[in-house]
Amino acid sequence: MNPSAAESSPVDVRCLTRIVAGEKQAAQALIDFYRHTTTEQLEKLEHAVHSQSAEEVETLAHSCAGSSSLLGMTAIVPPLRRLEQMGIERQWVQAGDVLAQAWTELEHMMSFLGTSKNGGSDV
Repeated sequence: MNPSAAESSPVDVRCLTRIVAGEKQAAQALIDFYRHTTTEQLEKLEHAVHSQSAEEVETLAHSCAGSSSLLGMTAIVPPLRRLEQMGIERQWVQAGDVLAQAWTELEHMMSFLGTSKNGGSDV
């Protein structure tokens, strides 16, 4: 993969492959677990944004961004970092839009990895 393709990829596949030592079943299990837990975290973030719970938004966004980054799920990190900052600053005007972007990036990453909402991966 050339550098420009790697930069435009929603997932750092080399990072993910390194974590699972190239084991396809382990990769699929990790991707399914990530999809499930991130979906739960984004649902909690929705509630926190709607109730303008700054500390909860900050904490959830920080946690989700960290785990995403660690696993090479790069596309979702920027909107999560924006949400984290919005929680810190108690800025809610665009929080709903940024959260929607995070959902879109999750779907984009799962599509890239060949994973549906129901589980299963082509990686």
